[in-house]
Amino acid sequence: MLPIATPLDPPPFKPQRFKPEEQARVDVWLRKHKLNSWGDPKNLMYLGGSPCFDERLGDIVCDPFSKIMSVYPERPWNGEHQIWTAP
Repeated sequence: MLPIATPLDPPPFKPQRFKPEEQARVDVWLRKHKLNSWGDPKNLMYLGGSPCFDERLGDIVCDPFSKIMSVYPERPWNGEHQIWTAP
C-alpha cells in the first residue's frame, strides 16, 4: 500500500535557477556585498549545514534561488539592467 500524503506534508521540492545572465549579476552582487551564495553574511553558519535544511523533515526544502528571492524579491542585482514592462 502506498503512503497517503496529508495536507500538512510540504509539496515536493523542485530546485529553481536564475537564467545564466541574471546569475552572473547575482554572483557579482553577492561578492560586492560580502554575502554567501544564500544571500546571508559570509561567516554565518547554519544548523544542518544549510539555511534550507528542515530538521523536522530531515531534508532540504529550498535552494539558493528561492532563499535569495525570498530575502531580495526586488532583485537589487539587476539595478539599471531591470527591464520594466507596461501593465
